[in-house]
Formats: sequence, C-alpha cells, structure tokens
Amino acid sequence: MIGHIVTVTSPALPISEVTLPELLTQKRPTYSHALIGKWHLGNVSVGGVLSPNFAGWNKFDGSLFSFEPAPLSYTFWPRILAGKQNISTRYATTAHVDAALKWVENNASGPWMLFLAFDAPHAPYHVPTAGLYYEDLSNVEITDLRPHYKAMIESMDTEIGRLLSGIDALPTTPPMVIFLGDNGTPNEVAVPPILPGKAKNTLYEGGLNVPLIVSGREGTPPGSVCDELVHTTDLFATLAEIAGIDASTALPGVTLDSVSCLSLIEDPSGPAIRTHVYAESFTPLGIPAPASRLRAVRSLTYKLIRRPTRDELYDLVADPYEKINLIGVVLSPEQQAAYDELVTALNSYSGG
Repeated sequence: MIGHIVTVTSPALPISEVTLPELLTQKRPTYSHALIGKWHLGNVSVGGVLSPNFAGWNKFDGSLFSFEPAPLSYTFWPRILAGKQNISTRYATTAHVDAALKWVENNASGPWMLFLAFDAPHAPYHVPTAGLYYEDLSNVEITDLRPHYKAMIESMDTEIGRLLSGIDALPTTPPMVIFLGDNGTPNEVAVPPILPGKAKNTLYEGGLNVPLIVSGREGTPPGSVCDELVHTTDLFATLAEIAGIDASTALPGVTLDSVSCLSLIEDPSGPAIRTHVYAESFTPLGIPAPASRLRAVRSLTYKLIRRPTRDELYDLVADPYEKINLIGVVLSPEQQAAYDELVTALNSYSGG
C-alpha cells in the first residue's frame, strides 16, 4: 500500500491498519501517547487534519506534508493542533521540542510514549535560528545546499539536547529513548563515499542503512554496539514488549512483519533476531504493479536488489558502498550460495 511518499491525492495509510498507539489503547489503556512533528501517512482520504488521530494517536501536533512549495518554510508552516490547522511562524524544529516538553511535563506521572518526528533536515534548506548551529553560513550562497543541510542537523541536535535535559529534570524515572533516521541522506546533499543516485529514495545502503541509538534501558552496558540486523518495523513489537504486550499474540489473525529486538538492546552480544532484512518501493501507491516494484533483501554480508528487468548482487563486506554488481560475472561458490539464499529470502518476503 505505502511504497513511496504519501501525497495529497495518493492512497494513504488505511485506517484499518492497527498502529502502535491503537495497540497500547487496547491492551494498556493507562498509557498516554502523542505524535509531534510530521505525519506523512495521511491525507483527506483518511481524515485529513484528523488522520493522525484516526490512526490512533491521542494527541497530534504537527503537519501532514513537507514545507514546500514556497511560501511555506520552517518559519511559515501549516501546524495542526487539536484538529485545526493554522500557520505557525515559530521555527519548526524548536516548536516541535516546545510541544514535546509541554506534553511530557503533563503526562510523565504515568506510563507514556512520545513519537517526535522532526521535519528537519528535509527541504527546503535554509539558515536556522541563530544560536542553534555552529556552521559558518555568513558567506555561503543559499544555493550551496550542503552547509545549510548540516546547519539544520546541528540545530536539530541542539534541540534534542534541550528536550533530553528537560525530561531529565522531571521528578520521574528517566525514560527509554530511541533515536533513528527514517531514510538516508537526500541525493542533492549526499557526499562521498555515498555515490550519486545511491542515497535517499533508493534501495541501496545509502538509502536504507540508518542510525539506531537506544538509551536508558536498565542493564544494557553503556557504549555497546550491536551489528545484528534489525528493521524499523521491529520497533512495533519492541515497544509493545516494553509495555508488557506480546505483539505476536495480541492481534489474532494479523501476520506481523515486526520482531522485537529488546533482547539485543539488553544484550547486544546476544543471538540474532533476523537473518535477513527486506525493503521495497513502488509508485503509484496502492497495490504494487510488478513493473514498478523495486525490492531488496540483505544478510549480514550480501545484498540482492531485484528490479523488473535485472538483479544486482553486492558483497557488503568487500564493497559496502555497492560499487560492483556481481551479477554478470562468474560467481564464486560462496557468492552463488549467497545469491541463491537471498533469492529464496526475497521470495518468502514478497511472494516471488
């Protein structure tokens, strides 16, 4: 259904999908939950300004779409709050943290979950509010996108620091914090070693392999690094387990893509939860047509990308930036075995 960016007129996330806040409401009704920032999964077909609430969120404070075209910007953006939309002139990154801190202060006495989805560093690229960044933009043309992109990230980092400091100052147990990216760097601001055309909106590692940082889980060794495979979909089952819900049994008749990675958070050296991870993209949205469907599956060491007309195979250990497509050359026995394994895994995920 959702294979690319949701637009004003495209299909959107169906209301029939069970979301994490809906699961919490069903199984742990004492939980408060809120979404602050962007919700790029809804449009008028699923409730318009109320689409985040129809998707299960108790509270939504943010926007449905990007801050483009002009005159929209990070200081002139359509803010939806309490089901009503008005233009905000407060710098969006700062406004999101203001809203998050206020909500946490009002709800921290009981169990809570906050999803803070920054619009930064999406386009339009700009000069952020003074004091939030340390890039020197005094002599940089606005058409030079990379320095502005970096300044937007620095500003987001500054505001995340303010958020965490504010939460730490509350007289409650420090929460578990999960930070992750939703996609890779946009092509227009990507730099080597990421190759042109292999960043955001692609199935290469530059578009899929994103940061995942977890803090605050009691018992996890500080500074631990885990190299096992996990998927963003795994946050559904992971957060459910943290709330005391077994997602695999909580939704009878529903087949989950999500696998809890809480065991790896608590013991990063523990056994793997996945042997492969899968991704796909397609347009237009809805039921994907074979001719528009791009699919990828990877193991710890190899990656297969399947296009309608060809396959690509990469050795991610020897070639992490996917420069050399091994399809078309004589594969070694190891490479052939890896290819066969990935084809089987791809078919199991996507039905052939």
